[in-house]
Amino acid sequence: MRFKDTISGIDGVTIGMPATIKPLIGRRHHMLDFKVTANTSVAGNAAITDAGLIIDNVEQYVGTTLVRNSTATEILKIAALNGITVPANHLPIFYSEPQRATVMDEQVTAWEMRGVNDFTIKPTFIAAIQAGTLAVASAVDTYDFEATLIGGKIARNILFHEPQTWTAGGAGLVSITNLRPGLPLNRIYFTTSANAISRVEVIADGVKVHDMTKESNDFALKQYGLDGTQFSYALCFDETGQVFNNLYPKQTLQINVYVTGACTLRGLIETLRGDYV
Repeated sequence: MRFKDTISGIDGVTIGMPATIKPLIGRRHHMLDFKVTANTSVAGNAAITDAGLIIDNVEQYVGTTLVRNSTATEILKIAALNGITVPANHLPIFYSEPQRATVMDEQVTAWEMRGVNDFTIKPTFIAAIQAGTLAVASAVDTYDFEATLIGGKIARNILFHEPQTWTAGGAGLVSITNLRPGLPLNRIYFTTSANAISRVEVIADGVKVHDMTKESNDFALKQYGLDGTQFSYALCFDETGQVFNNLYPKQTLQINVYVTGACTLRGLIETLRGDYV
């Protein structure tokens, strides 16, 4: 059975600064859904319904390890890509992923918190929020006390989210060669600050494993219920819904991104790891 518990007393809610949420350890977390309400200091002090316009960045730590570092907008777009409709003012953080192919695939990435000493989530609130009107109404934690066992031992399969940026001075190729091989790569969510991505190719250990236009990639993802239009390019190796069906480059990894003009290219890199390291 999965428990659902409201977390109250979120600490440090200050404009332009990170708040602190500390879900309990000693259990397995599936989702944290928090609801935020605010008015903006521009556009006539209007109410905001998009959590991505209230919260800027969200950092998630286990102990001192930064496991996920993503914007609220990216979190919302990932949910939309996966076919999940998010209510106004909500920001759901999924550890188990409901869109996965099987129950095992869905729950195997839950964040197992037995044996760790601390779990901290730090959302930073956008400075354009009207002073004095910010309120965090609730945060609901979904968890259980079950475990994924392999060989009789508790197993962890943790999806990390780590951002990187690259600069394109004009139209053409951005060749990415600084990603670390030796980690199972599930996805990269690409966003451009301007212009667009026309094509992406991936070469792993000397073998080309992906070469598609943006249009063809979006269509391929659509066959599995994934909405690739949420990002400038959603590079998904686990599109079948099987979390272990990913790309595992052992020695070399090169990703060639073709852009239509000058931009800052951001990639939110999703890798699967056996622990919080």
